[in-house]
Formats: sequence, C-alpha cells, structure tokens
Amino acid sequence: MGRTLIHAFSSSESDLKIVACNRSPQKLDQIINDYPSVQAAASPVEVAQRADVVFLCVKPGDAGSVVESIAPYMCADQFLISIISSLTIHELESMVSAQVIKVIPSITQEARAGVALVIPSRAIQQPQLDVVLNLLSHICTPQLIQEQDIRICADLTSCGPAFLAFLLREISQSAARQGDISIEFAEDLVKSMLVGTAKLIAEANFSLDDIIERVSVPGGVTAAGIDTLRPAVAGIFDHLFATTRAKGAAHQVDRVSR
Repeated sequence: MGRTLIHAFSSSESDLKIVACNRSPQKLDQIINDYPSVQAAASPVEVAQRADVVFLCVKPGDAGSVVESIAPYMCADQFLISIISSLTIHELESMVSAQVIKVIPSITQEARAGVALVIPSRAIQQPQLDVVLNLLSHICTPQLIQEQDIRICADLTSCGPAFLAFLLREISQSAARQGDISIEFAEDLVKSMLVGTAKLIAEANFSLDDIIERVSVPGGVTAAGIDTLRPAVAGIFDHLFATTRAKGAAHQVDRVSR
C-alpha cells in the first residue's frame, strides 16, 4: 500500500516532494526506478528527519519497533499518518510527539479515485486536519469516520474493490460457460458495464435503487434475474462482514501478543 500511495501522489498534479525507504533495498531501488522524482532514504529515521508528513506503511508486527525508532526525531509540527488499522491512535500518541492521524487507503488510489478513511486524533485542531485532508484530496475523496467504525467502513472502501472484482469475475466466467463467448470477451463486457454504471452514479446522480428500478421492468428478464439473486445472496454479506470482523480482531490479538 505504501507503493500505491507513492504512485498516486507521484502521478497527481501536486508538487509534493516524496522521500521513501523500504526494508528491502531491492524494492526501494525498483521504486526509485519507477518514480524518479522520489528520493531514497536509508532508514525510517531519515524519513522522519526529512519529511513533514510521515506515512507509516509497514506490517502490523513491525509497527511498534519502527515508531519507537523514529519517535526521538519527530516533533509536534509533524504528522504521523498510520495506515495500520489494528494500531490505535492512543497507542501512537503515547509513543510520538507528532500529530497522529490514521488513514485507511484503498487500491482505488492507484487511479486517484475512491475513498480514504480518515481518523484524526482528538488533539488535532481543524487547521492542522485540513492540511492532511487537502493533501489526500489530490488522490482520493478523504472521508472522516470514528475509529470504532474502521472495520466495517474499510470492508466497503478497501476490501470492497476485491470483493466486487471477485463477484464480477464469477459473472464473467458463468457467462462464458452458459454462452458461446470467451472469458476474456465476457470480462471486457463486464468492465465496460462497470465503468458505465459508475458514471451513472458519479455523473448522472443515479442512486443504486434508481438503477435497479430503471433496468428491472416488472415481468422482464432483469426482474426475473433479481428474483433469482435475492434468496441466493440473503445473509451472505452479513456472514462476510462477520468473518472480516473476526479476522481483524484476531490480528489485533496477535499484534498485542508480540
């Protein structure tokens, strides 16, 4: 996800100066090769010394040691932005003097689109929060949420693209099986359909119900298809969200036990 953010900010119209480090020198070399405007840093400490806004994009199990290493080099005028959902704002604030904000990005930022969830520390004043919101607005729509709502909101904004892509792939494969078309052609049709549907929502102000009602004529083919879908999907997403919530809780316990 750190690479996704680098790609998004590097391809945006902002004049940001980006400095990055990676525990793998080979991966850092690849990032610098792909994004020549990005400057390499030898360590997280060097990033903290050079950057006004520091993004913490590491595995949850590594977060504590990384934050401890950079804490002596961060001050109250800097921002520490963590993308780690299991690491609480309170925990971060107890470790650094910087202003703490949690941001949950999405793969959609690769296209400078979609939503990034934003959870600021209560200690942050609005002018400082606006700095981060304006920064994120170059690559997405920042959306303020409460920390306790991270899991369910991230299921929609961050996990959602994978869930939706999985379902669309299943539709494409089924269409190829049922009809005399290739999977590749079916996927092309589905992708174009998805883009068109997104434009209806984003540009023509259609709601989800509007789309269903406009396409699903009573007694028609679409209505019959929805009648087939309705019992098949009943409860499936409740089960999905219960599963992701349990998995998130298990990650939290594992991180604390370390």
